[in-house]
Amino acid sequence: MQMSVLSIAFLCFLILPVDCFNGPYDPYDSTCNCTSISSNGNVCLQYTCITKRRESKCFPGRSTVITEYGSMKSLSNIEIGERVLVMNKENKLIYEPIEGFIHLKRHGFFSFLLIIMEIDDHRNIITSLFISPNHLIFLANDTELKSA
Repeated sequence: MQMSVLSIAFLCFLILPVDCFNGPYDPYDSTCNCTSISSNGNVCLQYTCITKRRESKCFPGRSTVITEYGSMKSLSNIEIGERVLVMNKENKLIYEPIEGFIHLKRHGFFSFLLIIMEIDDHRNIITSLFISPNHLIFLANDTELKSA
């Protein structure tokens, strides 16, 4: 893979209206309460449970982007209007402003996939990408979106 894979993934998050959604393998959170106790008070005889699907975020706040000033900055510290490095339609690296955060949630527990990529430029560079399950990304030299 080429270095463009990582840049394109950021492009999907920062510019394109790509939807993140829960996949079939996302974990669930359950809260249970005892609704019937034994006569001696030592055993719960019946529980009532509420189960909810755990929500996904696109990227964790600790993910980083490269700003137009050449510094690495975490997504949790990026502001609307800041310019970050992305890849345009001509596969050129350019700086574009942050338009918004589609799925911004600052608190909670979220599931992410860890994608490890080897950059094929003969320098043996390995990098990683944390991304929500089923998030859509572009792959280098491919015109179709792929599910993470």
